[in-house]
Amino acid sequence: MKGLLLTAIISITGTAALSQQVSCAPAFHIMMRLDSRYQETIQDARDQDGVILEMWANPENGTWTFTARDDSGAMCILTHGKDYHGQTVTDIMLGTSI
Repeated sequence: MKGLLLTAIISITGTAALSQQVSCAPAFHIMMRLDSRYQETIQDARDQDGVILEMWANPENGTWTFTARDDSGAMCILTHGKDYHGQTVTDIMLGTSI
């Protein structure tokens, strides 16, 4: 599960840098944690070659999480941070707003 999704992520982003500390689990578990622990919701999403890249964030407290998921039900947290200020999937992929 993680291997195929990570391969797709690296081919999409063109870098292994995001995948160095990737955490993967069933999408339902990650989504529930982002919602219940951080009150993050999806701010932006993009389908890239069958992998859904999502920017989750809580604009009130500034936390954000960049995820990737596929149709198998796997989801990976690629990177996360604080000080959310409207970053999009494209910003993260281009490295203009990490």
